Amino acid sequence: LTLFFARTSFASSVSGCSQGAVVDDGDGGSRYGSGDFYGTFTCNLYQSASSYTINLAPYLTDGGIVNLYDGFIVTPVTPGYAIIINGDPNSLADNSTGLLNESLWEAVLYFQPDLDQGTGSDELTVYWAGAFPDAATILAADQTEYTGDSFPDSAFFTQSTGNVTVYDPGSDTYNLILTPEPGSLLLLGTGLAMLGGLLLRRRAAVR
Repeated sequence: LTLFFARTSFASSVSGCSQGAVVDDGDGGSRYGSGDFYGTFTCNLYQSASSYTINLAPYLTDGGIVNLYDGFIVTPVTPGYAIIINGDPNSLADNSTGLLNESLWEAVLYFQPDLDQGTGSDELTVYWAGAFPDAATILAADQTEYTGDSFPDSAFFTQSTGNVTVYDPGSDTYNLILTPEPGSLLLLGTGLAMLGGLLLRRRAAVR
């Protein structure tokens, strides 16, 4: 029974996003096109599959009440890749022993350039170890998106904080949850202990 509930608890850790506050851009004009406001959201991203994609449109359009670029809430995410890495991106070498060493990567976030002629995104793909795109492909895509800005490669990396890495571009938050919550681990441990005790009891009964 405990194993069942532990399994259920693990299964409930489903990646997804939630709508945040709608914020006035504060400049009396437009921040993202024709509107004066922008929406925010928070995503909890679990390592439940090698990769998966989340549709961000409901959180960019106030739950679908309005359309992008319609004059109220217009919040396409900036497209491109963001790599979460173990170590300070600004101090790691820009080569295969540092930034480009995939064994140091925790996750890769990719925002598909599918809006406004490639200048915005409403889709997030999360890649975990074993499914990472090639480093050269990632950096080439990012430099293409930000051509003319002369960003260093380290600008596309975020340092991991351990179990939960918060990647926050602007007002949106992405929580990368690398391990199950403690409650699941406790349930699983209890279940395994009970199962072990049951097996020992049966073995003793057979003797």
